[in-house]
Amino acid sequence: MNRLTRFSIAVSAAAALMSASIVEARMYRYTDENGQIVISSTIPQEASRRGYDILSKNGRVIETIDPEPTEEEIAAREAEEKRQAEAERQRELDRKLLERYSHPDEAVRAMHR
Repeated sequence: MNRLTRFSIAVSAAAALMSASIVEARMYRYTDENGQIVISSTIPQEASRRGYDILSKNGRVIETIDPEPTEEEIAAREAEEKRQAEAERQRELDRKLLERYSHPDEAVRAMHR
């Protein structure tokens, strides 16, 4: 083997060892159907719908996953999106009026003509 091949094998082995030490097992904290807090390396589907925390190897929360939204929350979100779309539409209409008339009195006079 030449020196370059040995060097590339050594670098590959070192990278594999470093990546293996970086990878850590994830732990999950969730509330089960009885209201008990459970810490496990896996999470059941029912618990994932209720929301859970992803923990580091030393037990600190890395990320919190919110629960699945309820029907009421979905309806409220859709109503808010509809209200925002209507407000945006009204702002666009107001902008067009302001482009055409420099003062509200001009718009009133044009309306009475």
